[in-house]
Amino acid sequence: MENNVIPLESELKEMDKMESFNIADKLGWFQYVSILTYKFYGLPGYDDDNQWHSVCLDFWGRYMRGDIKQEFTKEDYLNNIKIIKSIKSFGLDVDKFWLLLLFIYDYVFCHLSKGLLVDESSEVVFSKQLIAQLSKCKLEDVNIAIKIGKKSVRISEVGKKAILRMLYHGYENTYSQALGYDTPFSGGLLQLSMSYHIKWAVQLYEYTFDYLDTKWHLIHPHKLPNASLNRMLLFSRIMYLYGWTDNKSFLESDDSLRGILNAYKNKPIPRTCCQEYF
Repeated sequence: MENNVIPLESELKEMDKMESFNIADKLGWFQYVSILTYKFYGLPGYDDDNQWHSVCLDFWGRYMRGDIKQEFTKEDYLNNIKIIKSIKSFGLDVDKFWLLLLFIYDYVFCHLSKGLLVDESSEVVFSKQLIAQLSKCKLEDVNIAIKIGKKSVRISEVGKKAILRMLYHGYENTYSQALGYDTPFSGGLLQLSMSYHIKWAVQLYEYTFDYLDTKWHLIHPHKLPNASLNRMLLFSRIMYLYGWTDNKSFLESDDSLRGILNAYKNKPIPRTCCQEYF
């Protein structure tokens, strides 16, 4: 075991002495998780109750409480020589990557194995249709009528343009990114193929690697003996470590993984909500 690798039990005892997530974050243990969550899910902020919130903080809490019930251990990860050599060959930190690996597993599993399917409300459907219409309409084709009592008010071309712009950007900002809290659920647990789990997890790994490379410049490839710098092969081996496939070909080639990604290319990840990452 390398000197900089802290076994999970010792790591938990050390973190248990800390007063807050901010201390752990400053120490950098959650750096890769933070990079992914801040990029993909937006910067942390305050909710209606003035509580500071982020997906990374949800993960920190679950990790500290021991709520994450994965089918593999940190020792399984550290003893997987091919995965460890690839991570080191990319110039990445083994301990930080462990937390990223655990976060992606937990986040995807909670949403797709324990979450509820989200149905779009009629308001969201209407708003998306309106956004699509506004984005391609011509100013001369639009008539806006405003009545105050029995009196009709004429809207100038400048005013019409301003109203359309306000409508488009207002609805886009409100509905194109986040789900509303009034969005209804289907009421049942999902029964999904593990291929959906694999597809989403690989997407998250790809986002992370791209951001680590292009934004943070933290990837510095230097291939170790008998190590692979094939990202997809690394992801393939991680899917096997997760226990989401028992196909041993995932360990030696990325062909099976690419086959799943190709087969599910046009199948969107179901929109879900789970209590662990709400």
